[in-house]
Amino acid sequence: KINPNFIDLKDNYDFKLLERFYQELVIPNFPNEHELEPLENWVEMFNDNEDNLNDDNSNNSFGYHNSNKIISDNNINNYNNSNYNINEDEDSLIFIGSTNNEGSATYSSSYSNNIIMNNGADIYTTATNSECSDEDDRVDFHILLAICPPEHVIPGQSNILGGIVFEYYPSINCGCITYLLVNTNYRGQGFAAILLKEASSRLMENGKTRGHLSGCNAIFLETNSAEKVKPEDDVMDPAKRHAIFYKLGIRLLDFDYIQPPLSNESGKCKDLLLTCLLTPTIPKQVFGKEERYYLPSSLLLNFLRVFWASCYSRLENKDWEQDVDFRRMMDQLNRREKIPLLDLPWNRPWTLLDLRDSFDSKQLITKFYNQVLVPNYPGINELEPLDVWFKMLPTSSEQQQQKEQKQKQQDTQLLIDNEDFHLLVALRYHEDEDTSKQEPIICGGLAFEYHKETNCGLLTYFLVGDGPNNRSENMARALIQRAVDILEQNAIDCGNLAGCNAIFLESNEVHRDLPSNDTGKSSVDAAIKTNKCNTIETNITEISYKKEFLFNMGWRKLDIQYVQPPLSTENIKSKSLNLLVLITPRIPQLNIGTEQYYYLPNTLINSFIVSFWESTSKRNHNCHKLANWYERDHDYMTMLDSISRRERIPLIDSLEQWKTNQSISIIDLAVDYHQDLFNEFYNCLPQDIDIESREQLEQLLKHSSSVTTYQSKSSVSRRPEDIHILLAVSYFDQNKTTPTILGSSIFSYLLNSNCGIITNVLTHQNNILSSNLLQFSKDPQENRMIDTILLNESVEIINIISKSKTHISGPNTIFLEALKSTSGSKVCEVSNADKLIQLPFSFEIQNLGWNIVDINYYKPPRSNNTLNNSSSSLSILCALQTEQIPKLDDLTTFYIPRELLRAFIKSYWATLFTRNQISIEEFSKSETNTKMNQQTKSRDKFLLLD
Repeated sequence: KINPNFIDLKDNYDFKLLERFYQELVIPNFPNEHELEPLENWVEMFNDNEDNLNDDNSNNSFGYHNSNKIISDNNINNYNNSNYNINEDEDSLIFIGSTNNEGSATYSSSYSNNIIMNNGADIYTTATNSECSDEDDRVDFHILLAICPPEHVIPGQSNILGGIVFEYYPSINCGCITYLLVNTNYRGQGFAAILLKEASSRLMENGKTRGHLSGCNAIFLETNSAEKVKPEDDVMDPAKRHAIFYKLGIRLLDFDYIQPPLSNESGKCKDLLLTCLLTPTIPKQVFGKEERYYLPSSLLLNFLRVFWASCYSRLENKDWEQDVDFRRMMDQLNRREKIPLLDLPWNRPWTLLDLRDSFDSKQLITKFYNQVLVPNYPGINELEPLDVWFKMLPTSSEQQQQKEQKQKQQDTQLLIDNEDFHLLVALRYHEDEDTSKQEPIICGGLAFEYHKETNCGLLTYFLVGDGPNNRSENMARALIQRAVDILEQNAIDCGNLAGCNAIFLESNEVHRDLPSNDTGKSSVDAAIKTNKCNTIETNITEISYKKEFLFNMGWRKLDIQYVQPPLSTENIKSKSLNLLVLITPRIPQLNIGTEQYYYLPNTLINSFIVSFWESTSKRNHNCHKLANWYERDHDYMTMLDSISRRERIPLIDSLEQWKTNQSISIIDLAVDYHQDLFNEFYNCLPQDIDIESREQLEQLLKHSSSVTTYQSKSSVSRRPEDIHILLAVSYFDQNKTTPTILGSSIFSYLLNSNCGIITNVLTHQNNILSSNLLQFSKDPQENRMIDTILLNESVEIINIISKSKTHISGPNTIFLEALKSTSGSKVCEVSNADKLIQLPFSFEIQNLGWNIVDINYYKPPRSNNTLNNSSSSLSILCALQTEQIPKLDDLTTFYIPRELLRAFIKSYWATLFTRNQISIEEFSKSETNTKMNQQTKSRDKFLLLD
C-alpha cells in the first residue's frame, strides 16, 4: 500500500510541480481547449496569496521562485504526455464541472466585492482589484497534490498520484471543489477518496480558523447531468461519475440549478447538477424509516446570489436579478426551508412547478387535467370538474394581481381560503433544437391542498411517469417531498410555526387497470389524439396504490372507515380509498416498553373530515343543494360517529394490516367508554352467561376508562386487575347512524401473576347478519373471522399492558376460558336472535395457537350463590403458545409449571372475590376450591394438549 506525501501548493508553492501536474494529468484528460482552465489563471491565483510568495517574486509572471521549491529535481520524473491513456476506472479520473461549450470552461479574473465560486470555472480576483481590498474576502485557493514516495514510483512514470483543486470562500464560509484527478497508473488504491478527505479537512480547518467552530458550512461540487450530457461528449460517463461521487459521500441537491453565463459570448448552462459533500455539519431529517440529509435553503440562496453577482460583474448586461432562470431558482428556495440531498440515481430530467404560483397557467392546467387525469380516472365519480380547478388556481396574471391587491388590504387575515389548493407538475423540455417543441412535456403531477381551519394538508391525485432506474418512485419521492415543504410553509404563513398538524394522503387499495368499456377507451383515445406535439410523458400512471413505497416514506394507514365526499353534483361518494398519514415529529405516540404506537386524536381527524367535506361541498355544489346538505348524509354521519368512539385513532404500522377490510371497528370500553354501546352490549348478553351485574360491570369500566391509555395506567395505577370489554362494531345498517355490535371479548390483565385471562368470546347469530357485510356469510366457518379479530386484539392489548408494567418480555401466559362443545366447531344457538352467543372451544381456535391445559378446570364463582355449584362451572382452560412457554425434554410438548398455574389461579380468583364482595371464608369451604387445590398440588407440570 502506498502512503502518499501531500503538498498543498498554497502553502508550498512550486511552479515546476504545478506545471507538471497541469501537463501530466490535466491536459491529457481535457484535450479540448474549452474544457481547460489556462495555467496562467492558476498562477495568477497563487500570486494573490501574498503570504505564500516573497515580495521579490512580484515581477515573475509565473510566480515561481527557486527558494520556494520544496521537491528536488531528483525526485521529479519527467513524464511523456504521449504515453498517457485515459482510463475510466473508479480511481483513474474524476472531473468536476461542465463540458458544455456554452460557458462551461470560460474564465475571467474580474471579481466583485463578494466571494464567488464557480465549479469548473474558477473566478479569482487580482491583488490590484480595488473592490476586493478587504483581506477577509479573499478566496483561499488550493491545489493539493499526492506525491508517491520514491520507493513506490513506477519506473518511467510520473510520481504525481493525483491532485485536487479547491477554494474556500470566507464571506459565506463555504468551499468548492473544481477538479479531482487520479493517475491511472496508480488506480485501485482509493486515492480519490484520500484526496477528497484531505481537501475537505483543509476546508473545514479554513472555517475554524475564521471563527466558525463547526468548520465549513458546505462544500459544493458541480457535475454534468447524465440525462443531458452523453457519455461520448464527456471525459467520463456522467452516470459512472455519479456512482463514484456517491461512494465518496457526495449527494445531489434537489434543486433545479442553472449556471450563469461566464462571458459575454457564452450562455447559461443548463446541463449541470449541483451537489454537496456530506460532512458532520450537514443536517438531516427523518422520513419514516429513511434519514434524509438537507441544506437550509438560505445557505444555498446566499451562495447563488454571490455566484451570479460575480459572474455578471464582468458582463455587459448587469440586470441579472431579473433573469428568468435566476428568479425561478430564488422562487424555489424562498418556498422551501430545506433542500434535500438525494441518493442515486441522480436523474433530474424534470422541473417541479407549482401552478398555484405560475402566471397564465390555464393552458397547462387544462392539459394536465384532460391528458393526464382523465385517462387515469375514467370513472364518473373520481374527478372534480375542471372549472373548479380554474376557480382555485390563478390562471392569469390579472387574477394574481387581484389577489395581491386583496392581500395588501387585509392586514390581519392571510390570503388563503378555506383550502389552499396546489397543483404540482413535473415538467421537462425537449432536448433537440426544434423551435416548434418549446412547450414543456408533462411527466407527472400531484394535487394537494392546505386546510387552514384545521392546519392539515391533503394529497389527492398522484400520478408519475414510468421509466428505468425506478424513475417513477424517484419522481414520486420528489413530488411528495416538495408538496410537504409547501404545506409546511402554508402552515407557517398562517401562524402555525411548528408546521402542519397532520398531512393526509388518499390512497387506492389496489392498482386499477384502465377499464375496457367504451367510456374508458374513449377517454384514453381522446388523450392520445390531443397529445399531438408529444407534450405528455407516456405511461403516466396513478401511484398511490404502491403501499410498500409509501410505507417506507413514512406513511401509515389511519384505522378508520374513510369515505371521500362527492366531488361534484353528479358524482357519488367513494368508499374504496384509504386515508394515510405522514409520520412527522408532531404525530403523537405511545411508548410501551421498546415499542412505539403512533396515533391521532379523534378531535383532529373529526375536524379535518368536517372541513374537507364542507370545502368540497362549497366549491363543487354551490346552490345546487341546500347548504350543509352533507350533515344529513348517512355515510358522513356514521364516519364521524365511528371516529368519535375512540379518543385515539391508531396508525396501522403493518403492511399486512393495510389490506384488512375496515368495515369492522374495535372499541375498548375500558379506554373509550360509551354508555349507549355498553347498554346495547349488556342487553345482548346470553341469559345464562356467568357475569357481573350491569351496575358492577359499568362501575368497573368507568373506573378503568378514567385512565385513558394503557401507558398512563402503568404510571398511576397498581391495581391488581385491568378489566376490558372489546366490541367489534360495524355500520352496515343503513337505517341508523350508530354502530351494530357484531361480537365481543371480555378479558383481564392480572398484575400479581403477570398473566392475562380472556373469559368470554361472543358473536351474533348468523341469521341476523347483513348480507352487505363482507365478513359474514351463512357458513359458521367463515364467521370465525370475528373470533380471530377479537382474540388477536385481546392478546395484543394484554401484551401492551404487561410491557407497560415493565415486563419487557410481556405476560407470563395468556389463558382462555372456553365452553365445552360436543359438536366440534358448531356455534351454540339461542332462541333470541338479538342475543350474542358464547363460542365453544373449536379446532379453529386451536389453529390460532390455543391449546387445552390438562386439568379439570372450574370457573371461579362470581357470587356467594354459586360457590358450591361446581358442575355448572366446569369449563376448559386454554393457554396461548408463545416462546416463553417451556417444553418437555422431547422439545415438542409444551407445559405450564405448577407454580405459574397456582399464581394465576390465586390472583385471578382473588380479584373476583374483591370485585364481587365474595366471602373468602365461605369460599375456602367450597367444593370448587377443594377440587382445584387438589389438582394443582398433584403435579409439577400441566401439559398443553394437541
